[in-house]
Amino acid sequence: MMIAKSFSSKTLVMSLLGLWGFNAAANNSIGIGAGFGVSEYKEYESDTQAIPAINVSGERFYFRGMSAGMYLYKDSVNEVDLGLSYAAKKFKAEDSDDVHLQALDNRSDTGMADISYRFNHPDIGSLSVTASADVLDKTDGGYKVDIGYRKNFRIAEFVVVSPGVGAIWFNDALSEHYYGISGAESAVSGLDEYHPEDNISTYVGLGCRVFLSKQLALFANGQYLFLSDEITSSPMVDRDYSISASVGLSFNF
Repeated sequence: MMIAKSFSSKTLVMSLLGLWGFNAAANNSIGIGAGFGVSEYKEYESDTQAIPAINVSGERFYFRGMSAGMYLYKDSVNEVDLGLSYAAKKFKAEDSDDVHLQALDNRSDTGMADISYRFNHPDIGSLSVTASADVLDKTDGGYKVDIGYRKNFRIAEFVVVSPGVGAIWFNDALSEHYYGISGAESAVSGLDEYHPEDNISTYVGLGCRVFLSKQLALFANGQYLFLSDEITSSPMVDRDYSISASVGLSFNF
């Protein structure tokens, strides 16, 4: 897997903070690791980044990666929460080696308001539904819905793996922000004008924890996102997938 052509550094780091939560333990934890990935944008460059990983949950409030909020309802298996998160995905024209993409406008990161429902059961697994809307209006009304499922399996005394699947729906405004090309951009870049509609991309993921002690664990996470036709048809994109991965060490408490 090539790492040289991947996410912009800041986007990669923050994306993997969220990805680390895919394999978060039930206990509170803090950690440090390294993140890398492969972006869908043409000839996008970055390097491996150090990433902090934090997962802290109390009776009323939580902090997971780059999201924080409060529980509206919580019992032994159900959670409904309201929070804010940092949507780190961005496109910086100067970070692409493609001369056509270098002529495009930058696409900014933003902040999202999230409302989520999670069903967590040790035997059945974890099902989550999260609706997110751009509260900074950087995407002209962008919002998305993420539905995911994962389950933990203890395959050895000190080893837990967490496979998962999911789907993300992007509305047309969010798709336009990240993958659209305006008439003015087309004129200066030589790329075709493009305006994507709302779409659904699916993903698979795998997390692994190897416990060195009751508190200390090595972790590794990976997520493969299968991009929709609306995204892959964009002249900004040269592959039908993106990959995020991280490895590191966490302390559970």
